Amino acid sequence: MAGNFSDLGIIDVLSALRARPPGYTLHLYTNNVTPDDTFTVGSFTEATFLGYASVALAGWTVPTVAAHLASTTANPITFTATGAYQSIYGWYVTDGAGDYVCGGRDAAAPVVMSATVNTYQVTFSLTAAST
Repeated sequence: MAGNFSDLGIIDVLSALRARPPGYTLHLYTNNVTPDDTFTVGSFTEATFLGYASVALAGWTVPTVAAHLASTTANPITFTATGAYQSIYGWYVTDGAGDYVCGGRDAAAPVVMSATVNTYQVTFSLTAAST
């Protein structure tokens, strides 16, 4: 039998996540793919431009709820290329064990990193329905 969370219940779940983050790490990828639920870490070609390093998601906001959707957002992450520029198609997240959690394709993909366009920003949010 399936159950449902109340608005308060889903806020509690996201608050617990915020208090004890699962060790998620954000990566950028350079191959022309659109992530789905069959993907693994091996489905992506991780960025290697100069100045790149994957970044731990941190600084989660206090969860809010509106229309039965609760959300929390990590601090924005800005990647800065200093050379060996690449085209970025999107991002993916791994857990503490290095396993694939989720991914997203940039709507403007590819974003071509260059001497004049040398930053790429990602703001990651978790949203959960309470009904």
